[in-house]
Amino acid sequence: MQECPKLRPGIEAFPGTAGGRPVVYLHDATSIVEEPLVVPQDVFFIVALLDGKHTIRDIQTAYARQFGTLVFSDHIARIVAEMDAHLLLDGERFRKVVSELEQEFRAAPVRPATGAGRSYEADSTALRRQLDALLESLSPADQEMVAAAQRPVKAIVAPHIDYERGCCCYALAHSILRGACEAELFVILGTNHFGSDARFALTEKDFETPLGRVPTDKRFVGALAEAYDGDAFEGEFGHRNEHSIELQVVFLRHMLPDGAQLGIVPILCGSFDDLMADAASPGDVPEIAGMISALRQEIAARDKVCVIASADLSHIGRRFGDERPLTPGYLGSVEDRDREMLEGAAQIDAERVYRSVQKDENARNVCGLAAIYMLLQVADVERGTLLKYEQAIDGQTGSAVAFAAMAFH
Repeated sequence: MQECPKLRPGIEAFPGTAGGRPVVYLHDATSIVEEPLVVPQDVFFIVALLDGKHTIRDIQTAYARQFGTLVFSDHIARIVAEMDAHLLLDGERFRKVVSELEQEFRAAPVRPATGAGRSYEADSTALRRQLDALLESLSPADQEMVAAAQRPVKAIVAPHIDYERGCCCYALAHSILRGACEAELFVILGTNHFGSDARFALTEKDFETPLGRVPTDKRFVGALAEAYDGDAFEGEFGHRNEHSIELQVVFLRHMLPDGAQLGIVPILCGSFDDLMADAASPGDVPEIAGMISALRQEIAARDKVCVIASADLSHIGRRFGDERPLTPGYLGSVEDRDREMLEGAAQIDAERVYRSVQKDENARNVCGLAAIYMLLQVADVERGTLLKYEQAIDGQTGSAVAFAAMAFH
């Protein structure tokens, strides 16, 4: 056993009840472990200290201070062993399993629809009904906005929150694509939530959906990889369970008629948070500048290309390490800062968008910054329109996620 055991990245904790008692559900956001592990609250106190900094003795001391009673080291060791057995610890067992999964994924001919049956309906007929219901939820004012959209639309920002909470923004963004976009190739810039440290991650795999396979433009991807300064496929395993691109691909396949040509270029974008302490622009970083240049060149060489940034905005509240209560004043201030960022996007000012997040070093956890920044740098657009901004509030966890729909012309 490690001297200072550590939970691995991607493990989220949610309060709940089981058998009438308060518990905590430990969920693997990377979906490497599909079923959550349920632990009592006193056990979760111990689990929360598995941060790679606390020894067993440290945890004993902290537990005694919190509960006024002694917990034996053997008991903590059993909890650590259970975390390891469930692949929740960052250790040799987990890395071995990930290595095997990565080899399996790299050998697979397609990227499977990992969200089918969980994030959306797995049956094609049921899925079409589900997505049609989202589209039909648009208000008359929203439908008028779609009908009046300036043509052609060359890029959009759409959320990657679940379909249920993001329904209106999904429906607006993709309805405008169907009505005002002639593209046959979609460059999808997704947020890499739990992948490697790679700045960008490419894959040549086609994407499977319940509505049929969507082909990846391998020639386009190959040109990007060749121009990129580094191994653009190093973080490819991040595509395996990342939902940010998958949710756009499923909607695209639904919105386009059967038989219509549809190709994608799936690109996962890593966080820019490590750049926040410096005043430099992301565009000054060689690997980012190189990807921008390569994308511009390939997009310019093609006809009928649309760029999609699959991007959520602020993540605030307890679930995201923010202990401030979600008062109307706090939610309003977050909305003001998000809208400031989106105004920069509407003006096609990528640096303004970055600075709006950089000035507090991304304290509000904007996960879609990199994807939006890259869209503004590479899409052939002159201005954008904010279609809708929303915040999804989870009262149980005291948390909220913001997202928006934008169209660019």
